Amino acid sequence: MISLYLDEHIPAAVARGLKRREVDILTTQDAENSGKSDSEQLAFTRQTGRVLVTFDNDYLVLADKGREHSGIFYCAASIIHQ
Repeated sequence: MISLYLDEHIPAAVARGLKRREVDILTTQDAENSGKSDSEQLAFTRQTGRVLVTFDNDYLVLADKGREHSGIFYCAASIIHQ
């Protein structure tokens, strides 16, 4: 099973829906990581073995530069808000 870590910009409704479906998720807010840098967030995912779910393409830039992580699920926010 994949363990997910939801970035602070992922709507709470998404987190609730995933929890109802018994998906293993942890939100940035629940981890008390709100406001931490992108580098700190990726370090947290590495330490906990969770895949980051985000709308923020800055994480893709960090990954492209070789920043280690446990995986990144990226979706452009414009797709969600159509």
